[in-house]
Amino acid sequence: MAKINKPRKRGSKVFTRGEQLLIEYLDRFSIKHERWQRGEGKQPDRVIHAPIGKIICENKDIEWGAMEDEIVDVTLSHGGVYADAGAPPLAKSQKRIQDALDKLAALESDQFFVPVLHNKTLLPHTNGPVIQQALYGPTAIKQWVGAEGALSDAWLAPLEDLHSQSDYREGFFGRTLSIPVSAVGIIWEHKPNEEAWHDFSYSTFCEVLARKDRTDQMLMDAINAKQEEFEATQGPKDLIVPCLAVYHNPFAGEPLPKEAFSFDPGCYQMWFDRTVNRFVHRGSEPASW
Repeated sequence: MAKINKPRKRGSKVFTRGEQLLIEYLDRFSIKHERWQRGEGKQPDRVIHAPIGKIICENKDIEWGAMEDEIVDVTLSHGGVYADAGAPPLAKSQKRIQDALDKLAALESDQFFVPVLHNKTLLPHTNGPVIQQALYGPTAIKQWVGAEGALSDAWLAPLEDLHSQSDYREGFFGRTLSIPVSAVGIIWEHKPNEEAWHDFSYSTFCEVLARKDRTDQMLMDAINAKQEEFEATQGPKDLIVPCLAVYHNPFAGEPLPKEAFSFDPGCYQMWFDRTVNRFVHRGSEPASW
């Protein structure tokens, strides 16, 4: 059977899901980290001892709430179409980033500070376009879309244009340049065996369902046997691997070096490359998180 990770505790409190995922992510790469234990009042969650130095993180989970209920209701009442589907997720992501900034009051300006969001809903609160708009404004970063609909490797946004465009000034970083946000991270759950398990078990599931003498117990026994066979060679079918995406802030007082997460070659990162005067990215952005 798949191993289920129990919620970790911090003192008398249980870690949020986002905090737990970040801890497991860092542990996977043997990166030293610890709780922030300095001062009183509002304080960030965690210090990461990365190869480039200390990174201070504040985790914020995005929960299902009244906004999500409203989106579902409106969508169902309009035949599955929600004309302004991007606006509420955008507003909620910005709010959670702002909540993380509240922990900055006691920090020195030369600190690397990274709010880390975790999306617990099925809505696109933390997908690429929403986070890009939350940080830089609706059109400050433009994507080239090819004939096949694939995104190019170029993010066209010259630095001088970002400083002058009204769209940029409407973006989150455009309104908070005095706040030392080095980057924004997205921690998400990757399930590497999900598709393989579906393909592996589907035929068995269909065969049992097609039998006229089938019983619930017969189906359960067949699936359990198939699961044991699958997990003996490929690992838990419900395996969860925490993954991280990082959107860098080139205008921070202390920008986060792109080498900050070099210990993870699969970490998706977007940053401003001054040698070509545009935003570039490393790695493949997940379809959803």
